[in-house]
Amino acid sequence: MNSAMKHELRVNLYKEVEELVNENINGTYGATQDDVFDFIIDKRIRLYNILKQYKDLE
Repeated sequence: MNSAMKHELRVNLYKEVEELVNENINGTYGATQDDVFDFIIDKRIRLYNILKQYKDLE
């Protein structure tokens, strides 16, 4: 993978993290406790996968 492709992937991963942060801020308003737990677990899994991909770029 060349450096331009790595840069593009890093930009895309950054955008995914930014989207996750915004969802965490706005996504649990008015939710039940179970909904919040499901929401948090889903976001943690997504974030873990993003970080793993980012680490593989180095």
